[in-house]
Amino acid sequence: MSFTPRTFEEIRDDAIAYVRMQTDLTDFEVGSVIRTIIEAAALEDDEQYFQMVQLLDAFRLSSSTGQDLDDRVADFNIVRLQPQSATGYIVIQNGNLVTSTLSFNTIPGATTVLVGNSTKFPTSGFPVNVRIGEGTTLVEDNTITGNNTTTGQLTFGSALNNSHSVGDRVSVVSGTNIQLVPGIRGQVPATSTSPAVVFVSVDTGTLVAGNLSSTPIKVRAEIPGTAGNVGTAQITQFVSSPPFDGAALTNQSNTSGGRDIESDDELRDRAFASIQSLSRGTVLTLQQGVLGVEDPVTSQRVTTSNVLESFVTNEVTVYVDDGTGFTPDEVELARTFLHTNIGIAASSVVLDDVSNYPSQGVLIIEPSDLSKMEIIAFTAVNYATNTVTLATITAHAHIAGVEVSVVDQLTSNAESGESFFDLSKSPVVRASFRLWVKPPSQNPQLMTEDTDYFLNRGVGQIEFIGSGVAAGSAVIASYSYYTGLIAQVQKVINGDPTDPTNYPGLRAGGVRVIADTPVIRRVSVRLAISAKHGFQEQDLVPSVRETVEAYINGLGIGADVVLAEIIRRVMSVTGVADVVVSLPTSNVVVLENELPRPIDAAGTSLVSVN
Repeated sequence: MSFTPRTFEEIRDDAIAYVRMQTDLTDFEVGSVIRTIIEAAALEDDEQYFQMVQLLDAFRLSSSTGQDLDDRVADFNIVRLQPQSATGYIVIQNGNLVTSTLSFNTIPGATTVLVGNSTKFPTSGFPVNVRIGEGTTLVEDNTITGNNTTTGQLTFGSALNNSHSVGDRVSVVSGTNIQLVPGIRGQVPATSTSPAVVFVSVDTGTLVAGNLSSTPIKVRAEIPGTAGNVGTAQITQFVSSPPFDGAALTNQSNTSGGRDIESDDELRDRAFASIQSLSRGTVLTLQQGVLGVEDPVTSQRVTTSNVLESFVTNEVTVYVDDGTGFTPDEVELARTFLHTNIGIAASSVVLDDVSNYPSQGVLIIEPSDLSKMEIIAFTAVNYATNTVTLATITAHAHIAGVEVSVVDQLTSNAESGESFFDLSKSPVVRASFRLWVKPPSQNPQLMTEDTDYFLNRGVGQIEFIGSGVAAGSAVIASYSYYTGLIAQVQKVINGDPTDPTNYPGLRAGGVRVIADTPVIRRVSVRLAISAKHGFQEQDLVPSVRETVEAYINGLGIGADVVLAEIIRRVMSVTGVADVVVSLPTSNVVVLENELPRPIDAAGTSLVSVN
């Protein structure tokens, strides 16, 4: 029997009818003694019904709110997502720098250049140190020995080594490097419609003498929430004192990752989806189970996920992102090149760079030539001289420039027919894996994935196809592996046998499930707005741009960009009378492994408003 609450009138009238039938009382008019007593009892019963309805609503997931909803979802180990501060990067700029930009392209060997304005450059006291091409791969330092302020021609003391393009920066190098410590506070200026958004730097930076801009400095919004997701070049004011006289600041890319506290509707939807996914191993389980996974070191947290099942590779990929379109942390087993020639019976090698080498391990020399490739253990590394001491002498001569890489030796003496091997690190980065087998008294053989072996990148397991490897074989691998958030997500998917309470695992046995990042789908938006009476279009441009950016940045992996939704959101901006969208011309279809973002590879906004 279902519960049906009753109203005060229903309770009162039923009580009057019952008393009338069971007694000789006849005065039930308003104000009579018996009616007043019945009404008092009916009010108490009505209050009890009201409390029971509230109690049912509080214990029903679909209708509970606030703390009651938190209590209900806690029964399923679900916690409301708390607000998160947006992060991004700023650069501190030297406003006192004597600088200009090239007016024409230059070529190697040039001894003069033309800049846009050389009036602030020294006209005496030569030679003067200058830097050309700040921020480019061809940056170089030189000296000037002459300055024609009329034509903007600078004369160099020696020929340029590199070519440079129009717009490349030319600056006087003077003073010393400036170290920028955490705690610098900058803000997006307040407007008539929105308060200032304050950011604080959380790591160090360096402004190199002669550079206009410092190294990128990570900042975090002081107040959590979506208000911290701001566009390029919006952080322009210091809140605290500038770190030096003439300092300026800006953000050269969007800040992102800020979110408000999870609303009741969002929490309720996530709880329903999580409950529906409680049978482990389903697509919904994988998709929901990784949401909210956090890297304990960086505090990055998964905010969107999608699952793609491939019948070609027999692999399930769980794509995740923290809302920023982040680049995952990867570690490559140390790889460098032979710095000098070595002959037969060499006991040590000098390499280009050993900074990432462990103090001991196993390396390969010249894997491109299997007839000369060598697998040799090393016992010591001199990081000052880039010298590696070998455990045994080399069997071949090798010339400078050949590859020398640290490898993961899975076995040095395999059993006959052994087929399964485990890597020391995982998950493995796609397309980074190489595997060699060296049978006794034979040259190493480079194996082919899915022909000679299968690789489960998520757990780092290798299975050889066929009869396994020959007795006494050495099996080695070279690869890159994920750390950080992707590694943490993979741990949640795989489970941890040493900590099954916190990491029971999500995947079903026998299924290859790999955590990975989506492909960033660059979405360009071009629109024109008309302002209502009393507003100016140019004043509305920043708010409109931020509204469109916020919509696209809020979309999850595989979510289409809907043209009608862009229009609806722009029209909701106070002061906008009309909008015409010229790009995109229709909905943007986003694939299951793509994440839509309104920025280019350099972090510049692709939203144009006029």
